[in-house]
Order: sequence, then structure tokens, then C-alpha cells
Amino acid sequence: MKISQIIRQKRLEQGLTQEQVAARLGVTAPAVNKWERGVSYPDITLLPPLARLLGTDLNTLLSFREDLTPQEVGEFLNQLSALGTAQGVQAAFDLAREKLREYPACDLLVLSTAMTLDGLVSMLGSPPEEPAWQQRVEQLYRQAADSSDSGIAHQAKAMLISRHLARQEPEEAQILLDTLPDAPPFDKPQLQASIYTAQGRWEEAARITEQSLLRNLSICLSTLSTLLDLAVEEEDVPRAEAMAAAIQDLSRRFDLWDYNGPAALFRLAVLLQDPDKAIAALDQLITSLERDWEPGDSPFYCHIPRKESGEQVQALLLPKILTELSDPRHPKYGFLHKAPGFSALLDRCRRPEP
Repeated sequence: MKISQIIRQKRLEQGLTQEQVAARLGVTAPAVNKWERGVSYPDITLLPPLARLLGTDLNTLLSFREDLTPQEVGEFLNQLSALGTAQGVQAAFDLAREKLREYPACDLLVLSTAMTLDGLVSMLGSPPEEPAWQQRVEQLYRQAADSSDSGIAHQAKAMLISRHLARQEPEEAQILLDTLPDAPPFDKPQLQASIYTAQGRWEEAARITEQSLLRNLSICLSTLSTLLDLAVEEEDVPRAEAMAAAIQDLSRRFDLWDYNGPAALFRLAVLLQDPDKAIAALDQLITSLERDWEPGDSPFYCHIPRKESGEQVQALLLPKILTELSDPRHPKYGFLHKAPGFSALLDRCRRPEP
């Protein structure tokens, strides 16, 4: 991140206007505006008071610390997930704070850390601490949304949109959505694969194409899930069932995680308040969580390296699901407690393996 971006980011974090910064330093507001646009730079004598005013140090202000590589960020995320799983969410937040203090200008680290902590809070968080944790995660998303890297900024804004929708704030979500561009008129991964192919780099071309396939299939599954929900809202049960069947077929045909099919059936049964179908789907869903998904075993994804984080997600999902299902007052799943066989299913899931 350039000094111009750091000045702007830190100024916004401190809640200062350009005019206030200018007044404190004895310069003009247009001068501060030029610093933030990279047109000119602060005089060297202004750097120490500027750093103090912005709540940072000279190393950060002058971008002396290098960004982490994507590989280094990935290694840290695995460490963060493992720590959170073993020692709890607060331990993960403490580790994240230290890392971000060391690399405050690494936007990829900020976004990736926010997403990892978000997942840990969702799966492991306890109600008393959750508000503070959620607030910190949202601060990180907002920091990443101000990144000069459009890919990072757009992904952070998409995460913020989801959070606004979860809080029933569609107007705020719309404001953010209006700042996002439409889809580009070209497929960059496909073009990159074509370049790799022209260079004879077959494995790299295959890897990026398989990743593109997996990404597009995930989008398709998400779209079908939304259509399922809409069909239920419109009380069109046959259409909803068709969407659930399509999710199953897609997952089976392209060797996707076994979890997707029963998860769709369970969602449909819960939306329709059908306890028998919900319990049958839940039984399949839990069984799928007990098996590892190995995308590399499929001919569709054999060039994609194995990710240990996938195992961690599977290990975390079951306790989270069981916690929600065990609550007879849960707004979605409470009706299941009156269904025959539900208690026996929960007991089987809680029972440790011999």
C-alpha cells in the first residue's frame, strides 16, 4: 500500500477530515488532498507529527513493511483456524490482532483474516462475546473494502452486503451494491488458461481451469438454493422440489461434496415444516459430514492442491449444527423436537466413536 493510501486509510480510521488534519499540521486542506491522491508528499519534517496524528508509526506510514505473499497468508489462515478450533475464538482474535499489527498494510491479510474469523465466530462463538467479535470482523471488512486492489475491495463489500441483509438492512446493502461493477465482459481465468496452454504449461492451465469450474459450480449451487427459497415463499412446492433435486444432481454429476444434496433436502423440509423428510435428510447430512471430501480424487479437480482447511470446516460444522438442533426453542428447528426419531438421531450424533 502506498503512503497516499495509508494516509487516507488512517485518517478515516481516526474519524478526521482533511481539513482537520490540515489544521493540526499547519498546512492547507488542498495539500492533504494531494497527499492522499499521490500528487505530492508531506514534507519530511511533517512525517513524525503526521504519524502521531494518524495513530500510527513511521514504518507503517512509509510502507517499510512488505506485504505477505498469498502463500504466506494461506499458511497463517490455517494456523488461525487450527488455533481457534483448539483454544477458542478469543485466542484466534488475539493471534489475528498481533499479525495485523505486524502487517497493517497487507489488504489480502486483512480480508482473509476477517473471513476466517467470521467463520470461526459463526461456528464456535458464544453469545456473550459475539457482539464484540462481530464488530471487529466488520471493522476489518470495512478496512478491506477501502483497498486499492479492486478484487479485495469488491469481495469485502460483498461480505458487508451479506451482513447488512442478515440484520434486515436492505437499504444499506443497496448502497454498497451500487458501488460494485457489473461482471467484466471477459473470463480472465479462461484467458490465463489459454496463455498457459500456448506456453505448454499444461498442469497450470488445467489447475486454473479446474478452479474456475469449481467456482462456477459453487455459484450455480448458490443460485439454485436462492431459487428454492423463493419457490417456497411463493408456495410452489413442485418448483422447490425441482430445485432441491437439481442441487442433488449437480453435486453428484460433478463429484461435489456429499453434504450439498442432503443439505438442500433438509432446507426444503425445514422450510415446509415437514418433520419426517427433515429427519431423513438430516440423517444423510450428518453421514456426509463424517466423510472427508477429496476433490483431488475426481477427474474434474485432480490438479487442485488439497486444502487442510476443508477438513477443519467439516469438523466444525457438525458441533454447530448439533448445537442449533438441540435447542427446542430454535426458530427454525424447534418443531423437530416433537417428531419421532429425532431425539434418537441426536443421541447417535453425540455418541463418540468407539
